[in-house]
Order: sequence, then C-alpha cells, then structure tokens
Amino acid sequence: MLTAAALAMLLAAGSEASAAVPEPPSAAATPLPGIGVMDFAAEAGISADLAAALSTVVTQEVERLELFRVTSAQATRVILGVERQRALLGCENCGNTNLTDLTTYDYVLTGRVSKAGGQLTLFLNLVPVTGGKGSNSTVSAPNDSKLMQEVPQAVLKLVGKQLQGKQGKVLVTSSEVGASVKIDDTLVGTTPLPAQTVAGGPHLVSVSKDGFTVSRKEVKVLVDQVVDAHFTLVPSPDTIAAYEGRTGRTRLLAWVGLGVAVAGVGGFAVSQLLADSAYGSVNDKTGSFLAYQTALSKGLQVDMGVDLRAKALEYRAYVQTAEAVGLACLGLAGLAAITSVVLFIIGEPPDKYEAFHAGLMLSPGTSGLAFSGTF
Repeated sequence: MLTAAALAMLLAAGSEASAAVPEPPSAAATPLPGIGVMDFAAEAGISADLAAALSTVVTQEVERLELFRVTSAQATRVILGVERQRALLGCENCGNTNLTDLTTYDYVLTGRVSKAGGQLTLFLNLVPVTGGKGSNSTVSAPNDSKLMQEVPQAVLKLVGKQLQGKQGKVLVTSSEVGASVKIDDTLVGTTPLPAQTVAGGPHLVSVSKDGFTVSRKEVKVLVDQVVDAHFTLVPSPDTIAAYEGRTGRTRLLAWVGLGVAVAGVGGFAVSQLLADSAYGSVNDKTGSFLAYQTALSKGLQVDMGVDLRAKALEYRAYVQTAEAVGLACLGLAGLAAITSVVLFIIGEPPDKYEAFHAGLMLSPGTSGLAFSGTF
C-alpha cells in the first residue's frame, strides 16, 4: 500500500515526464500527430546503453522537427507507472492531469541496433497505429559517435515518407551554374532548375560541383508554399587558380582589344592629317597635289627642272595610300572595339572568388556565411 508521500513522489515523476513531451493541443489548435518512441532493441554485441542513447537522440531529433507530439520510451514508462498507482488508489485524475492523453499515439517508432563486419547499423521503423503503410530508414557507421551523427539524416528520411500527402515546393539556387542538387539523397537536377515539389516538412538538400566543397543544409518545406534555399559553394584553391588564370587572360585580351581600338582611331586620325596635308589647297605654291595640279592646268609641265606631272602623280599616290591606311586603321579599330566589348560582356570577373583567398575565407555556416582565416 502506497503512502501519501510515495504517491506524491510518483505524481512528481509524472509531472517531470509530461514536461519532457509537448502538452496536448488545445481544442482551438490543430492537433499534432503523436509519436511514441519505444525502447530500441540491442542485438548481440551491442550494449543496452548504446541502444538507449540512440533512442534518446532519435527522440530529440523528432521533437526538434516540431511536426509531431513526441513521447519518449522513458516518459511512457513513468506515465504508465503513475497511472497504475492511480488505479490502485482509486484516484482517477490526481493533480488535474490526464496522463493517458500523453500516451495516445498516431505512430509508433521502433529501433534496432546491430553490428556486422565492423559496422554499426541502426534500423528505424515508423508504423501508423491505425494501419497503413509505414516507413523505415537505415544508417550505418564504423563507431558510436559516427552513428550518432547520422541520426538527423535517418530521421528526416523516416518522417518524410509519412508526409507525402502534404506537399510544398523548394526552390534551390546556387552561386554556381551546373551544380548538382540532391534532395534527401535523390538527384533532382543541376542549377538553375525550377522549384521542386516535395512533401511538407524537413528535407536534407545538398548542392555539389567538381572543384567545390559540398554544401548541405536542412530545409523545412511548408505545405502549399514555396521555400527559397540558396547555397554558396566554396571553391578549392586549384579551382580559384584555374578560374582566375582563365578569366584573367580573357580580361587581358579585352583590354588589349580596347588598346588596339584606341590606337586604330589614332592611326586613322594621323593618316587623315597626312592625306589632307599632301592633298593641300589651291593656294599652295608647291608641296601638295593641288599645287602641282593647278600648275599643270595652267599649261606648265616643268618648273625649275621639276617634272610637275610626275610630282602630281606622286602626291596623288601618297594621298591615296594615306587614306587607305586610315580606313584600314578605322576598320581595325572597329573590329578591336567590338571584340573588346564582347569580351568584357561575356567574360566573368576575375575577382569573383576574391573572398575565398587564403587568409580570409568565406564559407557556409549553420546560420549563413561565415568568415574565417588567419591574420
């Protein structure tokens, strides 16, 4: 027969257990589906402590998703123990708390830990209490700590399959074109790509490209909404060097083209000046095509031993040559200018990865981009 003090201790334990799980939703709120996490089974060679620890980590991970009302195996044992004592004492609602509500599950989550070939494997199963198709997830790792690290991904796969009827969209964008995008380890395409329809809830999205560090993060997709997820990929030093070498050459050619264009315009201007000077004017007495042409029109053929016709032909040829050179310079300037503009437009900026140089690195962090490095 329990004493009043013993009953008080049991009720306190029940209160602590209920604090470890979400309270039953109010009538006005949409109730969250409940998940009861059972004790994980430990096969031969696996300690019961490891199975219990994995059960706790899985419970915490499901709670973190905020999509279910979760009751752990430990909380269930405490609650049921308190309920049995209440029944024995004839106390139907001690403390005005209906603990039975906390053990009403929509799903039951079970687990099993095994070891084979030096690998630890965690098998998870999520089964609807009312029947229907359940889901499962399996992860393996060489040791305890690595297996713990794989739990979040395993839980995402497990619960995601139960949310297929409630869909939303995720729009994945990347700082790099042609990066491969995976959602829950399934390749969906390369950037840029349209918004992807997925089940509501959390999803593990990863973006990768040769020469860049793989970027991963969890994206929570809301039902009937589009969620944007942008990824900045961090290039390797070799990728940066190759990119800057290639774009640097392109930018150098663009500047050379611009220089040639300016020189071509200058050559055209000089050639025109020389052609105009050689052509001269009717007022010139000598030293120009028009001067000699004017003398010839007056019937002079020779002046002070100079063959005026030969001089006129010589200056005319000079003028024609200067004009031809000027037009060639102008054409070269136009071609060089067009080439330069095209290279400036289509060429990528050489300083695109300036922030990723050694000493000051910009990399994805848990809450966005983070700077790191040595100074």
